[in-house]
Amino acid sequence: MEPSVISEKFGNRGVGCSSMTIGLLMKRWRKAGIIEIKMMAKSYSYRFCIDGLKGMKVSQFVYHWNTMTYAERMAFTQS
Repeated sequence: MEPSVISEKFGNRGVGCSSMTIGLLMKRWRKAGIIEIKMMAKSYSYRFCIDGLKGMKVSQFVYHWNTMTYAERMAFTQS
């Protein structure tokens, strides 16, 4: 999905965030090995890496990621 599409989906659920915010989050997740990136004509397209999710469903991962401390996130991505 492109950042603008992700941002629009969040907006439809009442959560405001820009495509730039989504891009920055995806950049962190890409470095952690959780997201794969593909260059499109004028944008990027993202998808989850199954190995990076450590056996979790996407919804489980997002909840887990959002409730971890920074140190726990670093340990999670290193293992």
